[in-house]
Amino acid sequence: MDCRELWLLSLASLLLVASEFGVVADDEVDPECEEETSQLMKHMLEPSNLPYTEPDVETTKATFGMGCFWGVEAVFGAQPGVIRVKAGYTGGQMKDPTYKYLGDHFEAVEIEYDSTKTDFPTLLKLFWANHDPTFLEKGKSSVVQYMSGIFYHSEEQKRLAEEDVARKKEEIDGDVLTKIQPAETFYDAEDYHQKYFLRQHKNLASSLGLTDSHFLSSSRTTRLLGYVAGYGTVESFVEEANSLGLSHEQIVYIKKAIRSRKEGSCAAKGPLH
Repeated sequence: MDCRELWLLSLASLLLVASEFGVVADDEVDPECEEETSQLMKHMLEPSNLPYTEPDVETTKATFGMGCFWGVEAVFGAQPGVIRVKAGYTGGQMKDPTYKYLGDHFEAVEIEYDSTKTDFPTLLKLFWANHDPTFLEKGKSSVVQYMSGIFYHSEEQKRLAEEDVARKKEEIDGDVLTKIQPAETFYDAEDYHQKYFLRQHKNLASSLGLTDSHFLSSSRTTRLLGYVAGYGTVESFVEEANSLGLSHEQIVYIKKAIRSRKEGSCAAKGPLH
């Protein structure tokens, strides 16, 4: 099973997981709205040279394994206080893993967040609400690629993770398989994995002049990923849009993408104006 297949499977299973965790999941996106999002992505956008400056703030790291990292990056991208997210491999002993030769590593995301605006318990809530900690790939009990994992960067993170895992074991049916390990070397995933869903908006990426370096380490691509994938609100996007160095046309485009994915309103139908 590859990342694409797992992500499609997880979309079907998360409603059940969310109900077990007491989380109200968003409505599924109507297939027609998926088509309208595709139509939106065909709009040509004028290049924008508006200035953009990376945020200069002190950050704290959090690292999670939650299955296919494409969707996991998007889950955290537009969350308040999250500065950067990147996809990669960690948790194992093999040197220099790759997607095809992962060895004993998890697919994971490394998050940099502003601790004055969010905290580790808040990120843990997103962790539990957006994956199945009982998942074990059928017939591959020794393979950890898509398993659940929390990789702590401090003793406080370790304590909070252990408390949460113990609580989840009492709350849900099935074996909670979440591993808790110290954060060690994080190997960046290949370029094409970084901000995967944002990369599909080739018109937007081209209009912003985004490169592989931006997709890996820019705060702007992290934030935009979360929004275009439907994990942020129009209201929160509008509040920070100017700081992202976006033109009016790009702002309208992203608002339409959010509405189409988040509300199932097919807002992408209309012209960009």
